[in-house]
Amino acid sequence: MAHAEELFPVLAEAALYEFIDEDPPESVNALRRKLARSESRKSPDGSEHWLNWVVRDDSHRLAGQVQATIAANLDTNVAYVFGSAFWGRGIATRAVAQMLQIVAAEFGVRRFIVVADRRNTRSVRLAERLGFVEMPPQQAADRIVASTDILMHKVLP
Repeated sequence: MAHAEELFPVLAEAALYEFIDEDPPESVNALRRKLARSESRKSPDGSEHWLNWVVRDDSHRLAGQVQATIAANLDTNVAYVFGSAFWGRGIATRAVAQMLQIVAAEFGVRRFIVVADRRNTRSVRLAERLGFVEMPPQQAADRIVASTDILMHKVLP
């Protein structure tokens, strides 16, 4: 919530929502309310850990955010969004890689999952650079995703 004002211009960029089934935040206050719901770091029923980080570039400008949702079975959904001004600079790759390391070390997570629209080549390539591969159909069968999505996972040794 403390970063809502600074995060708003990044997340309000319409181009970020081309492949996300969500609308940009309407205002700083709307973003503040959304962020407040996840500040507890736990889902309302306590079954999931909700972890969120803002990411800054080398000049300390807020570039985007990374998120990890850790289920009771430790499968962890990974999400990331970065302003277009920060694309192609390696910031997202470094930030997501660091987040994966932190979550694995602190929570014992061994499987990370990314759901991305297949047309979102930037997001898919980022996941691939980090070692994510498409999840086999038999493992993906119990997960509900849109027909345009790719379900990727990374399993740690």
